[in-house]
Amino acid sequence: DEKQDSRNIEKERKSISLKRRRELMRDLSEVFIDGISLKRILKDHEKWVRNEKGGKKAVLRGKDLSQVDFGIFASLSMIDFSGANLEDADLGWSALEGADFSEANLEGVEFNCADLTGAIFVGANLDYANLGDACLERAMLNGASLREACLDNARLESACLRGADFCNSDLTCANLKNSDLTCANLSYVDLTSADLRDCIIDET
Repeated sequence: DEKQDSRNIEKERKSISLKRRRELMRDLSEVFIDGISLKRILKDHEKWVRNEKGGKKAVLRGKDLSQVDFGIFASLSMIDFSGANLEDADLGWSALEGADFSEANLEGVEFNCADLTGAIFVGANLDYANLGDACLERAMLNGASLREACLDNARLESACLRGADFCNSDLTCANLKNSDLTCANLSYVDLTSADLRDCIIDET
């Protein structure tokens, strides 16, 4: 139908845009934080997660990490990205359980198939982000902006979405069971086949 055709055109447009963005992506080895390569910082963080000798938790609070390709299957659990600029970065398929993205700029970020269980996105900008097939169970997205974001097949069970702005976003087949959508903006959201059982949606 007309609505589906429009959505297919939009997905094709975004796919072309993604290909163009990839040409501008920065490799981990090309990014330095306070004189230390980001690649080294993340390797030390992986050791910290595994409780290995020489490990150190990565604190990238407020850093400019825009257009960085973090690589597939990156292990970034509990990392601190609060207030960082990650616009158009690629974190697809990454392990980001418990990561802190509070107040971060995540516009256009690729989070497809990422594990974001318990991650914190309070006040974050996720406009145009791709969270398709991502796991956001028990994540905190209070006051986050997700305008025109893709969350098809995303798992948001028991997530806190109070005051989040989902205007024009795609939540097709998303699992929102037991989530808190109090005062969330659901204007023009596609909730086709979404699981809304036991959601709190009062005062929206």
